[in-house]
Amino acid sequence: MPNTPAAVRQGITVATAAQGVSAAEKKALPRACSRPSGQVLWVDDEALMDPVTALSGSGPAYVFLLVEAMAAAGAKLGLTPDMAMQLARATVAGSGELLSQSSEPASQLRVNVTSPGGTTAEALKVLMAADGIQPVFDKGAGGGLAALEGARGMSRHGEAALDAFLGLIAEKGFCAVALRDVAGAAGLGLADLYRLYPDKVALVAAFMARDRCRGAGRHAASQTIPRRPRAIGCSTS
Repeated sequence: MPNTPAAVRQGITVATAAQGVSAAEKKALPRACSRPSGQVLWVDDEALMDPVTALSGSGPAYVFLLVEAMAAAGAKLGLTPDMAMQLARATVAGSGELLSQSSEPASQLRVNVTSPGGTTAEALKVLMAADGIQPVFDKGAGGGLAALEGARGMSRHGEAALDAFLGLIAEKGFCAVALRDVAGAAGLGLADLYRLYPDKVALVAAFMARDRCRGAGRHAASQTIPRRPRAIGCSTS
């Protein structure tokens, strides 16, 4: 999972390997294809790819939003919008480069620029309050993770519907299968199935696409589904 700063060779990619991939092969991958785009990290647990996506894959958008928010705040303080944006962009870009080159953690770099009782300290009191920036980031990243999980759930439902559709066709024939039958066999509500596949034509198209992706174009089951269901005079809903 790379992120968009890879376009300027400042990205970071997180990867997971199948069993049997050696440490040497993992080490060779960045040299072969990824190092020009930035750093590479490995995780053993593929389930961690979702949190990685919520943090790092989506993270550039969070930083760009921070620039927008900083610029908007500067404009409200009296700066011209153009100057406020130029200051915000340069500040975030320069701070990122400083963070990249420094051996100190981000927390210490923050302390280094914060004079006791100064303007930075007063601003940080607001941003680091219990209702400040951290819970906003927690909620945002959590929402992104929930969206990934929801999409994965919809994908599982779609697979269940396709499997049920195929089984019902083998049992009853294409024309005898209704969407309510598919929903029942897949354990889905009819409304949920309609959101995935509004009619049998959509189910057929999805099955054929899955069939091709699996390299099973000659699968015997595919022969039970008409390529043009509307042409055989039965309902497609």
